[in-house]
Amino acid sequence: MAAGSSSGKGTFKIIDNYVEFLPFYSRRVSSHKVKIQGRWSIDKACNLVFQAASSYNLKFGRTLFFDAKVVKASARSIEFKVLKRTTPLLRKINRIVLKGRWKVVNNRLLAFEVRKEKSTRGLLLFKGRWDITDNNQIVYFYSRRDLKTRLKSVHSFLLKGRWFLGGKRLYYMLSGTDFKKNSLSFEFSPLPGKIKAGADKLVFFLTSLGDKKPAKNIVLRGEWAVKNSTQVIFVLKGISGQNFSFSLAKSFGRGNNLVFSLKKKQSRQVFEVEFSKSFAQGDFFAKLSRMRKSLGLDIGLDFKF
Repeated sequence: MAAGSSSGKGTFKIIDNYVEFLPFYSRRVSSHKVKIQGRWSIDKACNLVFQAASSYNLKFGRTLFFDAKVVKASARSIEFKVLKRTTPLLRKINRIVLKGRWKVVNNRLLAFEVRKEKSTRGLLLFKGRWDITDNNQIVYFYSRRDLKTRLKSVHSFLLKGRWFLGGKRLYYMLSGTDFKKNSLSFEFSPLPGKIKAGADKLVFFLTSLGDKKPAKNIVLRGEWAVKNSTQVIFVLKGISGQNFSFSLAKSFGRGNNLVFSLKKKQSRQVFEVEFSKSFAQGDFFAKLSRMRKSLGLDIGLDFKF
């Protein structure tokens, strides 16, 4: 059927990112199975769409639509549950697992890149809202409308991982993989005032890239602590043993806020972190005040704790 035609009678299967068609007349003849090459995509409701390559002359059409929802997302795959069969040809397909890798588009959108060979791939671009949970995991939200009742419902799926800070980028290493092969990378702004801190959070203002949409902010939850006489750490909530460790470089006032230049351990990169004045209380800031004085960083600073 590659570059040929089909009677349109048979069944489909999804195997290793391919759409496989078995004609009705050859259900028991494996040599008649045809792997259809094409491209995967999703619509706004996260329904799956497969567009067969133009070299196929298919009587049932080149586009297959799967009324489906995401039930699981991991570092190397995404799984969909098929809710309704839009054609009898899809009657044997209950779940679809596509393999690939996650990436970030325009520093704002999440995407899953489906890859098999040059002729079978796709980019599932998730254009809806994603956020960071209180336990610092990425969660994606999307709306679906039932094809029959037309009622709208909200769904979500979780991407589990760990955060790392390097250079002017935040990295989210997905669970079950290593840092180099599958990390989501976000570029944040190096401008003053673009990293802010509160008593239980650290906020990064991302750089706007590729389009005119507003830049997204990443808010990580946790708590600040003084590690030793020269270092402070931000301990991330919900992720065992993970923290950002900084050495104190200098401090100065900006309006009613206090700015610390924090240097990442074993790095020359210095981050200006702006602490709100409302946060300037309690044991952490008392220790930080003593650290500033011992390091001689409070000269010319009129900010009062």
